[in-house]
Amino acid sequence: FFKMRSITRQVLLPTQSALIRSFRTSTPLCVESTSLSFSSFGNPSSVLRSEKKNIDEKNIPFTGVLVKMLAASVTPRDVAAIRGSFSQQQTQQEGQSRVGGSQGVGEVVVVGEQVKSVKTGDRIFVSSGTTGTWSTHILLESSDVCQVPSSLSLSRALQIGSITAIRDLFKQIGLNSGDQIIHVPRDQASARSVESVAKAMGVKVSVLDPKKPAKTSAKVVLLGTTGEAAENVLRQLEDGSTAVVYGGSWQPLRITASSLMLKKIRVIGANFDGKLPSTVDDFVASIDEQPVEWVSIDQFNSAFEKDSVAFKF
Repeated sequence: FFKMRSITRQVLLPTQSALIRSFRTSTPLCVESTSLSFSSFGNPSSVLRSEKKNIDEKNIPFTGVLVKMLAASVTPRDVAAIRGSFSQQQTQQEGQSRVGGSQGVGEVVVVGEQVKSVKTGDRIFVSSGTTGTWSTHILLESSDVCQVPSSLSLSRALQIGSITAIRDLFKQIGLNSGDQIIHVPRDQASARSVESVAKAMGVKVSVLDPKKPAKTSAKVVLLGTTGEAAENVLRQLEDGSTAVVYGGSWQPLRITASSLMLKKIRVIGANFDGKLPSTVDDFVASIDEQPVEWVSIDQFNSAFEKDSVAFKF
């Protein structure tokens, strides 16, 4: 009796699975996605164009998710990618189309058969690490998304990547409550993000004007700029200090050999524009919500003339 029951289960389950797959794919979902893409490097307002394409549910891999984007950040890193500021991008062939954007917030529409981390209807934070979030719909691997509480506003949910990156950096370099850091902001948005995370962790932040650098006793400096301005700040650091470069004008950063060999200055790089957390905890909700200026994807040219901008779909 038990053997027959076992055999029956082995025979029926594949049949049931096949019926389910047949039911799901008998009328596959096909959505039209509008994206901002570019096929050559340059000023975003000049090289970006609106492009439409169809995404068929049949093309969703077992570990993939189809996401309806609700909002997508416009970060300095995104703009730098369009301008071709990253050396590894120079291998991109002329005429090869790519979609802009690297992070955002969306809602899961369809999941692949093997996806367990999210389900249809979940609100998620997207961090692709490359490009693609400036789209009304996007097909991603489930490893590129994490579920976020629906109670979080869109503007707060967009902060998840930068909050996670800054907090992890502070932990990595051993900052504790009561420590002090110097910050040379990239822009107003980065200044607010660093200050908010530091406040929540009890770290004191002093903003420094790179045009008027002065000696400092702080052992950590965050550099949101490069070029001569950053070099002036590095000259003022005490022995054994750490400089974290997270952005800037993408100009070269020169540092003397004596600073590395004699003063033991440590220089590391960091990306504040979108780190995917394993889970979204209460720390995100404790951070001050930053103001965001929403721009329609149809009016994308105006997005690159402002600070703290995001596309809302």
